[in-house]
Amino acid sequence: MIVPAALWTLVEACAPRVAPRTMIALIAYESAVNPLAIDDNTGLRSYTPRSRALAEAIATRLLAAGHQIDVGYAQLDSLNFAGFGLDVHSAFDPCRNVAAGGTLLLSAYAAAVHRYGRRAASLAHALSAYNSGSQNGALRYARRVMATARAIRRRR
Repeated sequence: MIVPAALWTLVEACAPRVAPRTMIALIAYESAVNPLAIDDNTGLRSYTPRSRALAEAIATRLLAAGHQIDVGYAQLDSLNFAGFGLDVHSAFDPCRNVAAGGTLLLSAYAAAVHRYGRRAASLAHALSAYNSGSQNGALRYARRVMATARAIRRRR
């Protein structure tokens, strides 16, 4: 997978403590590198709006209806918005979205290292926790993200 330089730069600037290949692979897997992606966990439906204004309108409508949604590059869960000082508008800001996703991944990684020690498996457990909330709930997802990370090449 060849990654545009702009995405690489965004990840390095907004999630500097996460390995760029890992964060880009997570973004690729979570949102197909779509900063406007919305996944409705309640209605079990995905949206790919063509504009940020439309993405914000859809997200606002879903949240008002009581839905739990994931948004943006890192598919940030709406349950995490408040913890990062985000609202619908700011959650679609690419840098803030990637920064929040990076922070969540780092937190999950710290918990995995505490439990499993500093080894490759800790990253798999962190990715699993990022996706499912459980260190063991989505290990297949984690393996796929890690395989994607190994295949990433930076476009210059």
